[in-house]
Amino acid sequence: MAPARRRGLRPNARNKRVAETFGAAQAERLLAALDAVVAESPDALNLLFARAQVLLRLGRVGAAEEAFRAVLALDRRHFRALNDLGLLYYRYRHPKEAEVLLRAAVQAEPNNPIGLANLAQVLFDRGDFFGAKDAFERALEARPEHVPALVGLKDVYKRLGLDGSHLTLPAKVASIGLAAATDADPFTEYAYDVVASSIVRGENAAVRSLLVRLAAGDSRYVMLLWRLADFAAREYKLEAALEIYRLAVSIDPQNRELQIGLATTLEELGDGDAAKALWTSDLLRGAVRVFPYTGSGTPVRLLTIASALHSIRFELFVDPAEIQNTVVYTQAYDETQPLPEHDVVLCAVADVESDAAALAVAQRIVARTSAPVLNEPEIVLHTSREEQSRRLASIENVATAHIVTASRAELCAAGAASFVRELGFAFPLLLRSPGFHNGYYFDKVERDGDLAPVAEKLPTDDIYVISFQDTTSPDGMVRKYRMMTIDGKLYPIHLAVSPQWKVHYNSSAMHDSAAFREEEARFLNDPEGYLGSRAIRALEAIAAETKLDYGGIDFGLDAEGRIRLFESNGAMGIFMPDDDPRWDYRRPAFRSALDAAKKMIVERAAQNAAVLTRS
Repeated sequence: MAPARRRGLRPNARNKRVAETFGAAQAERLLAALDAVVAESPDALNLLFARAQVLLRLGRVGAAEEAFRAVLALDRRHFRALNDLGLLYYRYRHPKEAEVLLRAAVQAEPNNPIGLANLAQVLFDRGDFFGAKDAFERALEARPEHVPALVGLKDVYKRLGLDGSHLTLPAKVASIGLAAATDADPFTEYAYDVVASSIVRGENAAVRSLLVRLAAGDSRYVMLLWRLADFAAREYKLEAALEIYRLAVSIDPQNRELQIGLATTLEELGDGDAAKALWTSDLLRGAVRVFPYTGSGTPVRLLTIASALHSIRFELFVDPAEIQNTVVYTQAYDETQPLPEHDVVLCAVADVESDAAALAVAQRIVARTSAPVLNEPEIVLHTSREEQSRRLASIENVATAHIVTASRAELCAAGAASFVRELGFAFPLLLRSPGFHNGYYFDKVERDGDLAPVAEKLPTDDIYVISFQDTTSPDGMVRKYRMMTIDGKLYPIHLAVSPQWKVHYNSSAMHDSAAFREEEARFLNDPEGYLGSRAIRALEAIAAETKLDYGGIDFGLDAEGRIRLFESNGAMGIFMPDDDPRWDYRRPAFRSALDAAKKMIVERAAQNAAVLTRS
């Protein structure tokens, strides 16, 4: 029976849209690889789901139905399997089965506008206009510019005789859908999405098996492998990153970018000897990376000193239309070679806790130049959590955590609880491995007996013992703010609200709460009005004492409006939000901060040029 396609009801996941654009031969090749991999790894849930999608793409509807059911046998709340199988039944005119599955999808992800809009369309076609109205409206609460929900709700209003003139489509409807379909190869993009999702799930063996079958020995897939390895490293899936880099290097061993990624991953995994062998190889020793200049006039020549481990994300604010950026990696630095010509220097090495060796190299590089230096290495050296907790504690209206470095052996020994009490701590307290970010190797210890078990799980011999600062608000939520400090000025970046003590934006409640997003918008648009002048003056004092040209401050507020400082250093990023319209209110604040960083580079170079002209 031919599928019955209806307006407003469509496959919604990005990789589903991509899958519908590549050819049958590529789909057959991918299916053969997926068949082999899931035979080896029958619990590789994400690849099982991808197999179901490809079967559907090839028109093998019965096999696709069976494959979706196999996914749901492993995870009955798998939203995408419920949603896509519901769509399959709907298209082949099994509306009751479709409704059951789509209701289950909505139950699995109640705030996902995709499932809500699809359920609404099924209800609409069944004649349940009030049920459809409710589901479409819930979809629009979750995503106000969700086009299928807007279109569907207009139809509902028309059927119910209501005025739907207020329901207007976004100006750029054409951008809804596969925005990346411009120059990208659809098959490669689909493979990227599938494998990236499997990396996140930790399906490492299945990922390696699939990539070997798809890409081994084929130079066409080097860029795909590089992107996947980089993604795995950013997600801190280092074992997966290592395997993918090695596979890519086996195809293109002279690719310097791949070798840098491989060396970096080895270093992150603690294999310093293997990493050093790569950094000192003929291919990488003395390597610099020259970014393309796209402008027409004379560029500002920036020399960026970067560590392959932890560096400022300079690519976000180094505008290639104005700036010619040449990057020296500290791990590959060769002091017998002349420095590239430059007008200004950015020390992008940001983390003294993990990159002290890189900062030492940066100091040697800076000693060889008379150009202005942003984030002097000597200043960065004094921004560890422990030192900042001491030096910033005396600032008025600032409270810092008590932080002491202890060894794992001391924290696992008999009497460790008495030991930490003698250091001035009480339970609960926090343990953290220095040099890690994004909540990795950072845990709360509630009571005496938990101290050794938590310490034993941390990967470093030295461990920060940190007093716990409870910043829970009266509503039971924890709020963490980020303010960037750029060229002496404050730029608000985000407010993350979470029910958990360990707050990170991506895992916070911001995605699902319009009220919290409205609160964040108030902070971004008027930080002093939101925080109060006392807090702003304290933040300005923190920035002045820290002395970084480019840095960030993570903090909370106590009941009196004083700053509870979590950290202040240069290792904080400005992570641009994705293209979801719900984040539109955040974009001006991000752009202001990034523009300020670009302006700082250009102005320092101009000031240097003026000094040289006068001399």
